[in-house]
Amino acid sequence: QAYRRAMRVEKTDIAAKYIVLNIWDDDHMRNIDAARWIRVAWMCRDLPRGGKDTYPVHGFPWAHCRFDTAKGTWVELPGFCKVAADLRKLVGRENYYDVYKNDTVAHLCALREGGDAPVQELEKVAEAFGAKVDLRNPQKRQAEAKKLHIIYGIRSTMFIVDKLRAWCKANDRKLLILLSYDVPSVMNYIEKGDRWDQEMVDFLDRNTDPYVDCLKKTREEYQTFKGSIVDFIDRFYVGRAGAQVFGHYKPSGNFWFAQAIRKELIGWLDPKPPAYR
Repeated sequence: QAYRRAMRVEKTDIAAKYIVLNIWDDDHMRNIDAARWIRVAWMCRDLPRGGKDTYPVHGFPWAHCRFDTAKGTWVELPGFCKVAADLRKLVGRENYYDVYKNDTVAHLCALREGGDAPVQELEKVAEAFGAKVDLRNPQKRQAEAKKLHIIYGIRSTMFIVDKLRAWCKANDRKLLILLSYDVPSVMNYIEKGDRWDQEMVDFLDRNTDPYVDCLKKTREEYQTFKGSIVDFIDRFYVGRAGAQVFGHYKPSGNFWFAQAIRKELIGWLDPKPPAYR
């Protein structure tokens, strides 16, 4: 959504030379979500939210991308709802299922949650990506589906960044990429040094456009902290509450984020802001 809007707005009379694209933790998966609700319903359906007999759905259909195995290329697809009346077509479990029953990423999400779904097209996707996964073994399938899901999401982001990078070059724009993260990714990296998006970092390292890795910077910040990792996280992030806002920065987290990217941001701008000249 962000890069599509950037390419549209930055052709107008309010266009800017410098474009900052923030890629948040979950954005890789959102690129390939035909409707985010398919993926997040599993994890959030039991949260104590909404009224007595209601549940506030989020993640409605939107534009997304897919890897076309027949053509060997990425394609961008529109969201299901072209007009307001289309939303009514999703009402009811059977109607919703009928719309997305042939969607390969919906199949992947089902497998990742321990369910069953067709695997033939997903195997073609994995082969195209050079990913070795076994989606037919019931004992391995759930973990293997997660592995492929992450690869699929990151490859979609690489496609988007390449497309935006080419657009920026053709239109004399400068691009800065930010990588920002949710709580689980931060905690895992601080505690174990593991990151699930190393392929994305390697991709950015191979190119000349600047980027800021805020996962690495968060770990560096933690090394100066005297309290527990839970206390550290609490300083920066909103906790789970009665709305789908967990994983977002608190005001103190926003302040830290601004400081974390400041050096790279200032070094990227030419001329510098007056205070830094």
